[in-house]
Amino acid sequence: MQEIAFSEKSHIAHAYIVSSTDPAERNQTALRIAAAALCEESSHLPCGKCRNCRKVMRGVHPDVITIERELNDKGKPKNVVSVDQIRRMADEAYILPNEADGKAFILKDAEFMNASAQNAALKIFEEPPAGVVFILCVSKASLLLPTVRSRCAELAMNSAETEDADACEDAESYLNAVATGDPAKLFAACAALEKMDTREATAFVQATGRMTADLLCGRTEKPGLTVPVLMNIEHLMDQCSQYLSVNVGIKHILGILAVSTLPERSEK
Repeated sequence: MQEIAFSEKSHIAHAYIVSSTDPAERNQTALRIAAAALCEESSHLPCGKCRNCRKVMRGVHPDVITIERELNDKGKPKNVVSVDQIRRMADEAYILPNEADGKAFILKDAEFMNASAQNAALKIFEEPPAGVVFILCVSKASLLLPTVRSRCAELAMNSAETEDADACEDAESYLNAVATGDPAKLFAACAALEKMDTREATAFVQATGRMTADLLCGRTEKPGLTVPVLMNIEHLMDQCSQYLSVNVGIKHILGILAVSTLPERSEK
């Protein structure tokens, strides 16, 4: 994992976009930036030793505020980060910090901000209160509006912007099969992926997750894929990512997708 450090406070930008296909990597990087912003030392930030740094890295600092998608009445994340959440964040930015000399806001689901939410964030990103840092975590910076990107420093971790063409093609085939609503076509699409190795399966899951996010946020359209179906796919991709991390077999994962993607199957 690439280490992020700053020689002094003046080198810390007011807003960052941290992009990585690995959620753990971008979240850890965001915490290091937040720790640097609140660090009690004057150089070589974050020091990792002061009270602020230790509390930030443990995830317990009251002046580091995390924004992520709210849960619906079924306990699942909603399909967007709403404009109301961003407005509340902007209001919170002007409230004095509790312990440190500043605040850090980490938007864990920044790519799920819809256009209205991103536009609402522009002013606070452009003219933030003194000592406040905003950190947007995304799988790809290109998922954000150009106007948002122009107001932030970008950190791409592990070539997050590099697309795997084969993974995108596989994800497209899978989503096309889902859109037909035909279990036989879905089974065939999943069976065609059984020769993937773990790296290829991980890339497929990540590509499908990015495409699903685009569809949920209205950046792209695909007839036949309703919001409930897309939300189910997103949930399945999260599950598959966890299974891959503990070496669950590819055939088992594809079997789950084959029987759990379509609404009539997932409700049984």
